[in-house]
Amino acid sequence: MESIGIDTLLVGLISFLLIYIVWNSMRRKHNLPPGPTPLPLIGNLLQIQRGQLAKSLLKFSKQYGSVYTLYFGPKPVICLSGYETVKEALIDRGEEFGGRGRLPTLEKITQDYGISLSNGERWRQIRNFTLRNLRDLGFAKKSFEEKIQEEARYVVGELKKLKGKPLDVTKLLMDAISNILFSIMFGSRYEYKDEKFVKLLGIVEETFYLMSSPWGQLHTIFPQVMDYIPGPHQKLTAISEELMSFINERVRISQKTLDPDSPRHFIDSFLIKMEKVRT
Repeated sequence: MESIGIDTLLVGLISFLLIYIVWNSMRRKHNLPPGPTPLPLIGNLLQIQRGQLAKSLLKFSKQYGSVYTLYFGPKPVICLSGYETVKEALIDRGEEFGGRGRLPTLEKITQDYGISLSNGERWRQIRNFTLRNLRDLGFAKKSFEEKIQEEARYVVGELKKLKGKPLDVTKLLMDAISNILFSIMFGSRYEYKDEKFVKLLGIVEETFYLMSSPWGQLHTIFPQVMDYIPGPHQKLTAISEELMSFINERVRISQKTLDPDSPRHFIDSFLIKMEKVRT
């Protein structure tokens, strides 16, 4: 029995070494920037301190330089560190580095649409349309400044209600910023205690929480496997659909009252553009 156990252990160790040697040789053939040696399947995940991603990335940059490779699972990720390096990639060579990586946790919902998740010609068209129409709607103009000032008055009003009591203002400021975005997107703001507003922001917060959780990160790294494994990450699709349902409702309302000659907000502008493309 002991002999069988030792033989099994030896076979296991030899198999692991063979896998590691093959994996390492395949990795080097990609001619990628230097970086810490990854393990098969899990990559460099064990070398990243839990809850200290930024600290770990800075530590790697000191060891391997401002451009290095990390493996998140079997996928190589090129990391850029430092102002000059990031500026060269994203500004000086913005066209070459304009692509977005996959985000499997949201692909079922977005279907590769949206300014932050699309690529190529689709991304360029959406980006140009968005920038042009945001300017038309007052972005970076005095009218936009007035929206911010108006929302600031609501924030001051909420602070006055506390009568000097301590408060973590993080949520209040996030509510204010969200309302400014809503006024641009939908043409109106919500009261901070409005049930629909609270629920909507709760959905957004939960989405980001699940995406950044270990389950969400595993789904991003191993989507083909995690799609079939039960866990909190499976909830992402359901809550994202709630968010899409809210947006669809606002689109239907805008369609009923749309004036093609006088867009009131971003959704109106998008609907007008869609109609022009159809005709």
